[in-house]
Amino acid sequence: MLITYSRPKDLNPQQLDPAAPAADLDPAGYECEAETVDVLGTPWSCTRRRAHTDDEHRAVFGQLGDGPAEAVAIAWAYEHGGAGHGPASPEPVHTITVTVTSSTRAP
Repeated sequence: MLITYSRPKDLNPQQLDPAAPAADLDPAGYECEAETVDVLGTPWSCTRRRAHTDDEHRAVFGQLGDGPAEAVAIAWAYEHGGAGHGPASPEPVHTITVTVTSSTRAP
């Protein structure tokens, strides 16, 4: 999992972050519901509309009170290619492998 956005801790709880991605909520309330746990151990569930067309999941604060109810608190992706790359995209994910070797003899 790759965290693509995390709300800055220094914002006032009701202040909107202009750098935050759009919440992309479904007007009918249907949610993607993909789940993750952040680095502090807080569980999150994707609140974006079902069948969103990229691989980025987003969770809004809702009733947690740590930010505006419909503001994105965290965004994550399972593909390292970034949003728009992976299973939902026709674009392939590119991987670079680096091999490092060193001498086994001490100088």
